[in-house]
Amino acid sequence: PPVFVLLVVLAYFCYGNSTYAYNMDIVPVPKQNEQDIAREKIEEQFGSSNMLALLVPSGDYEKEAALIDQLSATAHVESVLGLAGIEAMDGYRLGDSVDYHQFASLAGVDELTSQALFAYYAANAGEHRDAAEDLEGYTAPIIDLFSFLRDRAESGDIPLEAEQLATIESLSAQLDMGKNQLQGRNYSRILLYTDLPVQGEETYAFIDRVHVIAGQYYSDGVCMTGNSVSARDFHQSFEKDMLIVSLFSIALVMLILLFTFKSLGMPLLLILVIQGSIWMNFSIPVLRGEYVFFMCYLIVSAIQMGANIDYAIVVSSRYTELRRTMDRREAIIQTMNLSFPTIITSGAMMVLAGLLIGRMVSQCVIAGIGRYVGVGTIITLVLVNFCLPQILLFGDGIIRRTAISFKKALPFALPRRALAAMLALAALFALVAAPLGLKDAKAYADDTNSRCGALLSSVRELSALAEGLDLSRETCNASMLSFAESLLTDKLGEEQLTEGEEEIQAGAEKLEQGQARYNAGKAQLDSAKAQYEDGLARYNEGLAQYEAARKELEAGNARLAEGQAQYDEGQAQLAAAKQEYAEGEAQLKRIEPIYNAVLPLYNHYQELQAQYDAGDTEKMLLLKPRLDAARLAFETQIAGTGYSLSQIMEEYQAGQAKLNSGAEQIAAAEEQLAAARAELDAGYAQAAEGQAQLDAAQAELDAAKAQLDAGKAQIDAGEQQLGGAGAALSQGYAQLQD
Repeated sequence: PPVFVLLVVLAYFCYGNSTYAYNMDIVPVPKQNEQDIAREKIEEQFGSSNMLALLVPSGDYEKEAALIDQLSATAHVESVLGLAGIEAMDGYRLGDSVDYHQFASLAGVDELTSQALFAYYAANAGEHRDAAEDLEGYTAPIIDLFSFLRDRAESGDIPLEAEQLATIESLSAQLDMGKNQLQGRNYSRILLYTDLPVQGEETYAFIDRVHVIAGQYYSDGVCMTGNSVSARDFHQSFEKDMLIVSLFSIALVMLILLFTFKSLGMPLLLILVIQGSIWMNFSIPVLRGEYVFFMCYLIVSAIQMGANIDYAIVVSSRYTELRRTMDRREAIIQTMNLSFPTIITSGAMMVLAGLLIGRMVSQCVIAGIGRYVGVGTIITLVLVNFCLPQILLFGDGIIRRTAISFKKALPFALPRRALAAMLALAALFALVAAPLGLKDAKAYADDTNSRCGALLSSVRELSALAEGLDLSRETCNASMLSFAESLLTDKLGEEQLTEGEEEIQAGAEKLEQGQARYNAGKAQLDSAKAQYEDGLARYNEGLAQYEAARKELEAGNARLAEGQAQYDEGQAQLAAAKQEYAEGEAQLKRIEPIYNAVLPLYNHYQELQAQYDAGDTEKMLLLKPRLDAARLAFETQIAGTGYSLSQIMEEYQAGQAKLNSGAEQIAAAEEQLAAARAELDAGYAQAAEGQAQLDAAQAELDAAKAQLDAGKAQIDAGEQQLGGAGAALSQGYAQLQD
């Protein structure tokens, strides 16, 4: 018992430091299901975020947009999603208010259609006076304008082009999707994504701060939902619920034990054991640093108090019966011998069932209940088998001194008479109440029939009233459309009148300017035509000069080509003559030494031949041997030269002739070259003169062409100026007529 008391005190203090979980996501489970696995993978990949939903009255989008902006700037808020904060396009949000200029560019419609829409919208919203006074400064939320424009376009009140209607329908489809997700009939939902944990004092303080911020815009009707809000609500009510469950469990068990053992001491001892086992059971998560789901504590504490007390009752009942015939020690020994199998059998079944459920179930509440029931039952079995016997021994005197003795039971006759009297009174009441009930039932039926008839007549009246309201609504719609048209027509008429006066003044000024431009253009056109005619004559004269110069240049070129041909021919002849002269000179140089040596011999041969020819027979006979010897010597080839005397003479004479012929040809070729050079110089001079004349004629043609182009450009400019002036005159006349 001292060890038990020490453990109970320590368990109570540990139990007082329990950390309760009010959200199932933060409670670990021994076995994960597919949802838990998927959630863990999502959090590993994308991180976790605590979402809260703020519900505010719908309809005022300006307030909602301002609230979203302030919440977005609040600490611990990662992002805020609300219908008024969704971006429509071009930086505008659905909750922003715009005028008809901004809406025209946003929706892709012209400003006239946008003005008609705003006037019609103002009339439909009952704000026609504001719109009539200043449509320029009238604004409305984008979300309402898109819905209204779509409705009016579908009804045909505001005609739109196909492209504009497609844009409006696309935006309206997105708007409807956002409305379905974020707006209900009476409330709009604003989603807050925070970096706070699901539960904790900081999270609860943030929820209070959001309520304060929302209270600045909405005085009432604001509420929050989400896991953190539920955790805060459970946290605030848990202590009260825990106290109620504990007190009721203890009170009911003590009441039952009081009537069972007829002693005040026995229930106190048994409750101390069971409550101590509960504190020990819930001290284990504190020592392990785990959360205790609050619902598990409420359920398990009630189960453990109600179910485990049975083991203590078995021991105590046996001990009380045996104590009447035995002393304390023998009675408790006999009690444990008799009750141990029963307690172990029942307790083991409960322990196994609880622990198996705690290990095999993936739902944290059920698994927690099973685990705590199993562990609590083990603790109870240990206490009942090892602590309760000693407690009963030490508390035996207390149990006897606090025993209560009830009086003997009343005789059975009195309760029977009382029961008969109660039955008689019930029969009498039935007899009296039945006619009254029938009367009341008939009256109720008559009253019901009359009320049904009144309701039917009311329904008929309401139907007639509904028909009248439909007609009135049509009339009201027509009136609103008429107001919008009249408002728009008046404003457009005033604007058009002002624009017309400005256009008259501008038309008169434009007419004067056009007349001046016309006169200036006419003078410029006449001057340009004269300049063009002068340039044309000059161009024709230059063209004739150009043709004459071109012919002169062609003749010079032909003469130059002819002289060049003669010169080339003379050059060729001179080259051939020089070559022939060079060949003869080379031949003479080669044969001249031999010739000079052979010439005396040749002359002697010629003298002998002349003497032989002129002599008589006797003299011829004397000269014959000498002449034959000279002829033989003359005709015999000279050794080492490859020539005979006759060949040497012939070769020398041929070379001399070739040399003379080459000299003559060189002289003739030089004369021809001189004549060809003179012809070339004359051709060059004639070609140069023709080229100069041609260049001068080309320059004159270019100047004349430039003068022609300038005149043509001036003519075109004048005609264009005349055309523009004529158009300006026509436009001015038309503007004045308009």
